[in-house]
Amino acid sequence: SNFVVETGVFVDKENTENLQGNFLYGLGVQVTEGQFYAFLVSAKDQNWQVVNGTMNEGAVIGNSSDLTVIKSGTDRSIHGAADEHEDRLTVIANGTEFMYYVNGNLVHVLTVEDHQKANVGFIVETLDDVTRVHIHFNWLKLLNIDPFDN
Repeated sequence: SNFVVETGVFVDKENTENLQGNFLYGLGVQVTEGQFYAFLVSAKDQNWQVVNGTMNEGAVIGNSSDLTVIKSGTDRSIHGAADEHEDRLTVIANGTEFMYYVNGNLVHVLTVEDHQKANVGFIVETLDDVTRVHIHFNWLKLLNIDPFDN
């Protein structure tokens, strides 16, 4: 139940439709059979958000209105739609805390009651007039860790 999941991610702007529109992408962590938390970033406006949602038969299907935003903010280190630069998204689960990092910057700490069954996945959500997004999750690290004091 104590782990680090980290990915290097970037937007392939040549294969993404309507870069003026908005879309979100990031990491999801399933904590129970029907519940997950996601850490999402927006390349367009350099925003991040931590959301909570429910799963439908093992997949997230539905609109963003089905997600509850727990915390959001801006991090100017998010590179946006620049193929030559990737962003590093990190989630650390330590005891009852999830810690969220963008490019090494701690942006939020969330207390989660139960994450005994943690499955990790990728999430992409299109908004506005965007119908096709090409996201590269360039690499992924998943490590079990020993609990530590913050």
